[in-house]
Amino acid sequence: MEAKARAAIYVRVSTREQATDDKASLEVQQRECESYCRRKGYDVVRLPYVDVQSGTDSRKERACFEQMLGEARKDAFDVIVAWRPDRLFRSLWPAARLKQVMDTTGVDVETVTQPMDKSTLGLWAWVAEREIENIRERTLMGRDAKARAGKLVTGNPPYGFRYDPSIQQLRHHEGEKPQVLDIFSWVAQGKSIGSLVANFNRLGILTRQGKPWTRQQMLKTLRNPIYMGKAYWGKRERRNGLVVVKKSLEEKILIPVTPIVTEELFHRVQQQLEKNRSTSPRNTKLIYLLQHLLWCRGCGKPFLARSHSNRHGKPLKTPERYYGCRGMKHSPGAYYCRKPAELYASTVERVVWDKVAQAFADPPALVEILKARNAAATERGRVTRAELDMAMDQLGKKHLELQQVLTWARQKFLTADELKPQLGQVREQRQHWEREVEKLNQKLGSLQAGDRNLADAERLCLSIRDRLVGLTAQEKKEFLRLVVERIWVDKSNNLEIEVIIPSFEKHPTGVICEPPLSFKGEGEGIQGMELRSR
Repeated sequence: MEAKARAAIYVRVSTREQATDDKASLEVQQRECESYCRRKGYDVVRLPYVDVQSGTDSRKERACFEQMLGEARKDAFDVIVAWRPDRLFRSLWPAARLKQVMDTTGVDVETVTQPMDKSTLGLWAWVAEREIENIRERTLMGRDAKARAGKLVTGNPPYGFRYDPSIQQLRHHEGEKPQVLDIFSWVAQGKSIGSLVANFNRLGILTRQGKPWTRQQMLKTLRNPIYMGKAYWGKRERRNGLVVVKKSLEEKILIPVTPIVTEELFHRVQQQLEKNRSTSPRNTKLIYLLQHLLWCRGCGKPFLARSHSNRHGKPLKTPERYYGCRGMKHSPGAYYCRKPAELYASTVERVVWDKVAQAFADPPALVEILKARNAAATERGRVTRAELDMAMDQLGKKHLELQQVLTWARQKFLTADELKPQLGQVREQRQHWEREVEKLNQKLGSLQAGDRNLADAERLCLSIRDRLVGLTAQEKKEFLRLVVERIWVDKSNNLEIEVIIPSFEKHPTGVICEPPLSFKGEGEGIQGMELRSR
C-alpha cells in the first residue's frame, strides 16, 4: 500500500483586519487548504503555519515562513499547500528562498485556487511583485487626490485634534485643546521642555494613550505645524516601499486645518526651542555665567566656554574655566582678535556681574542711559525700516520666482536635470532674504522700544536690587540671561554690555515676558578698567 504524502499548510494575511475578513481570512484559507488535502489524499502532519505580515516586507523575515523552510530541510513533510501563490510570496526574494528549498529537498508546493509548479514559480513571483507595485501606485495617487481636495488622508490625528469622518477633516478636541495652548505658552515664556513635562506629569495630564508625557512627545508636538493650521501630506518620496528622500516644502501637499495657536506664537516657540537647545546647561558640566552672552568684536563670533584640568602636565584640584574666541579657536591663522585667545572666566564674570548689579541698584542712572539710547534709536529706526522694506521686497520677488520655476517644471518647460540647480539657487536666495527679514524685524523691535521701558526699568530695579546679594552661581547666570542680551569684548579686552529691560506686562500665568528691548550700558575693561560706550 502506497503511503500518503505528508502535507503542511501555510496561511497568511497582511494585517489583523484581514484576519477577520470573510473573503480571505485565516480560517477561510485553512478550511480551503484542509479540504484540498482531503481530496488529494494528503496526510496533514502538523498545525498550519500562520503569519500576519505583509508579503512585500523584505526588511523583516516572516517567522512562520522561515520556520516552515527550516522544517522542510529536515524532511518534516513532502508538500506545502497554500490557498494562493501570493500567500507564499509577493516578491522575488521569498520566491527564490522557497525555490531553493524545493530544489534541495524535493518538497513540492501546491495551491488551491490557482495551479502552480516549480517551473512557473519565478513567473508567479514576478507577477505578484508587479501587482503590488500597481496597487501601491494607485493607492498613492488616490491619497494624493484626497489630500489636494483638502481631506485628511490618515485617521490618526495628533493630540488636540479629533477626526470627523463625516467631512474627513480634523476638528478641535475640546478636552485637549487647553493643554495644547498651555504647552505652547509655557515654552514661549522661555521655560524648558523638561519643566513642562514634569509639570504635566505632576498634574496627572496624560497623553491620548493614557501614558505619562516624555520630552520626545512634547518636542514632537511643539514642532508640528498642524497646530498653526498647516497639515502636510507627502512629506517623503518612496520607491519600492522604502523612504528615499524628504520632499521640499513646495513639493508637499498643504491641507488647511483650523489652527489652535497663531503663526506668530508658533514661530516664537520655534525660536525659543533653538535658544533653549544652544543654552542648555547640559552642554557644560561647569557653570559659566556668561555662556552664550560673550561675543568677540574682532571676528563677530561668540566665545566658547572651556576648562583646563591640568597645568604644565600636572593635574589641578579644581579645573580652571576660560572663555575662548571661537574665530581664533576654529579658524587658527584667519583671525587675530587678541593675544592670548582665552580670557579667565572668573575675572570677566566678576567685572560683568559687578557692573550689572551696580547698574540695577541705581535706577536713576539706568533711566538716563535708557533716555540717551531712545534718542539715538529714532534715526537708526528709520534706516532699519528702509532696509526691512527692501528685504521684504526682495523676499517677495524670490517667492514669485520660485513659483514660476515650479510652473515651468509642471508645464514640462524644464527637464529634471535643469530643474534641480534652478530650485537650489532660488531657494538659497530666498532663505538668505528670510534670514535678513527676521534679523531686521528683531532689530527694529529693539529700536522701537520707546519710552515705555523707562518705567519698566525703574520698577524692575526697585523690585530686584535687594535680592541681588547672596545669589548662587546658577541664580546669577539665570539673572544675566534675563537682563543681558550680549557682551562685546574688543581686542584690548574692554567690555560693552547690552542690557535688556524685561516688560512688566503680565502673562496669564503671571510670568514676565521678555521682548528684545535693549540699550547700551556701561561696564569696565578687564585690563584697562575703562568702558568704550557708544
